[in-house]
This record gives sequence, C-alpha cells and structure tokens, in this order.
Amino acid sequence: MLKKPVLETMHLHRTQKRVGQDEGGRRGRRGREALEEEEELTDITVGEVLVRCGLVTFSELTSRVTAQVLATGLSGLYSSLPARLQVYSEDWHCLDRADWQQVPALVHFLHSLDFCSAVTKVAHPSIRSQLLGYIYNGFLVPVLAPALHKLTVEEVMTTTAYLDLFLRSISEPALLQSFLSFILLHTHDNVHILDTLVSRVNTPFQLGTVSLALFRTLIGLFCEDVMLQLVFRSVSHGSFKVKQTL
Repeated sequence: MLKKPVLETMHLHRTQKRVGQDEGGRRGRRGREALEEEEELTDITVGEVLVRCGLVTFSELTSRVTAQVLATGLSGLYSSLPARLQVYSEDWHCLDRADWQQVPALVHFLHSLDFCSAVTKVAHPSIRSQLLGYIYNGFLVPVLAPALHKLTVEEVMTTTAYLDLFLRSISEPALLQSFLSFILLHTHDNVHILDTLVSRVNTPFQLGTVSLALFRTLIGLFCEDVMLQLVFRSVSHGSFKVKQTL
C-alpha cells in the first residue's frame, strides 16, 4: 500500500518554544511536550498536508500523480527513440508493424501510449481531463512540436513517420482528439503545425512521401475538423483555380 503520495517531501518546522527551566537546569514538562510535537511535524509531505487539510482526498491526489507520471513517461520514452530511421528502400513511406517491432524503444513507447488510451477510457472525467492536459502540454507541445522542426531532413522525416504511427495506434477518441488538436491548432514559431506539414508534401526528398502518408492517415480518420482544415478552408478562402472548359 502506498503510504505517502509521490511528491517532494517538504519539512515543516515549528519554532521551538522556549520554556523556563527548573533550578536544576532540566527542562520542564511543557518543554518536553513541545519537542515531541516538533518531531511529529517533521517529514510531512505536501500531499499529506493537502489531505489533512481536506483540500483533496487521497484517491484524488494519487490519481493526479498517476496522470502526471503517465504523461511524463511518454516524454521520457520518446527521448529514447532513434532520431533517424534506417530506410532500406526508396519507396518506403511509413512505419508498419514489421518496422516498429524491430525498434525496442518504439515498442515500449507504443505500449505506454496504449496504456494511456486505456486509462483515458476508464478514468473519471476529471482525471481524464487532467491526463489529456498533461499529455498535450507536457509531451505534444514541448517535445513533439520541436521534433517536427529539426534541422535535418532525416530527423524531420523520422518524426513525421512517428506521428503517423501514433495516430494509427491510438484507440481512444479523446486521446486522438488531443493529437488532432495539436496538429490543427497549435503554432510553432507562429506557424501552424498543419501548415508546416502541408508545405513538406512537395519536397523532392523522401520526406514528401512520408508526409503524404501522414495526410492519408488524417483523411482516413473521417474527422470533420480535419476535412474543414484541409479542404474547405481553401474553398472558403478562394485559394483554388477553376479550369474553364468550352
């Protein structure tokens, strides 16, 4: 059984009471009681203070910690993934099962992502919201967004292939929505992630085919928001040409 919440221990010290001593120089009873109270107040965690004050229940506290640990774990596992994938053919465009099973670090990440999907599905709505928030603000924005803007084409291609695989692997709609919101709404260096991905489709390198595979996955999700951003946004802006036929 978990005895203490997994939070940084904060030592609370009560100012020691100065009490009069008897004529023999020994502390009186009040002095001994003050010392005993001071010892009881040491080594109290922040979580225990919140629970004792009635601000949160123990189950709520441990659930919040679990959500934060899961999201932080994704960032840690992602950092262990290869920055560049070894591609054996020119027509390679996505990570299939035979590819990612050969990368142990990627297998571990997908297992963790699948576990996050399972927790999101069964968790209380408040805990689900916290977990999705931690994943968005603790993994997608600070980790995945910079990875999609690495300096070399090989690194960017690898990250794009990872993102495509993640979208194909997520089974929980709420978690998938967080990833889609990241792609459609988040901006990096004042440029939307979606616009950056679209601009890479016409690149002459293999990055172009990998980017096309990502958009094939996005369209295959049959998500209205994705279609609005990819297709109907251009129609509404009039940024298309109609070929006049006689």
